[in-house]
Amino acid sequence: MTEPLGRAQILPYLFGLAGRGADIEILSFEPEGTSEEALEITRDKMRHAGIAWRPRVRSAKHGLGTKLWESAGASFEGLARALARRPQIIHARSYLPAAVADLVATLSPKAKLLFDCRGMLGDEYVDGGYWTRDRVEYKMLKRVEKRLFHRTEGLVVLTSALRRWLDGQHVLGPQTEVAVIPCCVDLARFEASAEARAEARASFGLAEGTVAVVYSGSLGNWYLEPEMARFYAAVKARHADARFVVLSRSKTDSLRAAFEAQGLPKEDIVTRSVAPDSMPRTLPLGDIGVSFIRP
Repeated sequence: MTEPLGRAQILPYLFGLAGRGADIEILSFEPEGTSEEALEITRDKMRHAGIAWRPRVRSAKHGLGTKLWESAGASFEGLARALARRPQIIHARSYLPAAVADLVATLSPKAKLLFDCRGMLGDEYVDGGYWTRDRVEYKMLKRVEKRLFHRTEGLVVLTSALRRWLDGQHVLGPQTEVAVIPCCVDLARFEASAEARAEARASFGLAEGTVAVVYSGSLGNWYLEPEMARFYAAVKARHADARFVVLSRSKTDSLRAAFEAQGLPKEDIVTRSVAPDSMPRTLPLGDIGVSFIRP
């Protein structure tokens, strides 16, 4: 809940549900090393919305033993809270929380499981080059996935294509209701103004006539950095003073290498991590937005 994704994609709908009278308690994994200031800011927001929040620590290590340990701790705490409060719905976002929620929902009287799948996590790891299909982690995750799809009462996916694929694979249980909820944006928050544009460009040191190509989000295997560099090279050929603005917390080493391969000056990349609350006043600095992702 303290990370940009949680603050931008999760908290808004939870606050909305709480405002409509839903009684919500959140058990979340927060990154190891999260500052006390970030935790306190989130606690204040939760208290204001009337939501109980129990943050746990998520290790930076990704080993199987670490994840099993984290899951066990969350299972004990989640089950204790569920038996005390008797929830009607236990909602889990992505696979590790869903494995915990499956156990808690199974042992909680009358609780139903809502699995917010997002995507096919194991296959995404394979496509990204992080795993191979013969790894024990992949095989375990696919077993958990099979059970979740068949057992859950509610399933949320991001695309209609994934819903059709799941229907064709006949992996869903007879009780499972599926909803397609794409990623979206609150357009009312992103009303660009000349004032916001001038302020943002000044803060990034961009001259008035500089063409700014903006990329916002994570970097890595799924995001086509060499293609972005080639695109920017075409822009640079037409606008010598162009800059490539990266709004991200990701490392930019591979992006800078892609720029160098195109003969582009690495100094053209301007990088900054921007909080979700500040993004509406930052994005107007751009002239061109770019997002290349592996299909």
